[in-house]
Amino acid sequence: MNESEIREELDRRYKRIDDQLTDISKDIKGLAGSFHLHNTQIELIKKDIEKHDSAIDDLNDEIKKEHKTFIQEHWRSFPSYFFVIVAVITMIFGYSAWKHEQTTQDKIQNEQLIELKALIVAKKGG
Repeated sequence: MNESEIREELDRRYKRIDDQLTDISKDIKGLAGSFHLHNTQIELIKKDIEKHDSAIDDLNDEIKKEHKTFIQEHWRSFPSYFFVIVAVITMIFGYSAWKHEQTTQDKIQNEQLIELKALIVAKKGG
């Protein structure tokens, strides 16, 4: 091979290497662009997650406020419910005690009548 052929062969090899390096450079730029796109998408997803977290925190705060309001409203009416229940239970026990007393007095009166009848019978017979 002469010098010009060697030069042509070297130029072709350099050109092929240069083309391959250009392709690799384009691939790297494409990957960098893709990487940047993915990073941008990740940032958007992070912002969406932060918005959702904020919305969830707001909902939790609202639930806590509603729960506190619910408790306060029902706590205010608790004494009246309590007194009504106590009054009903007291009336039931009072009626039960009254009924027991009436039954006891009826028994005593019946025993006294029996004793009185026995005395009358004893006086008549005796």
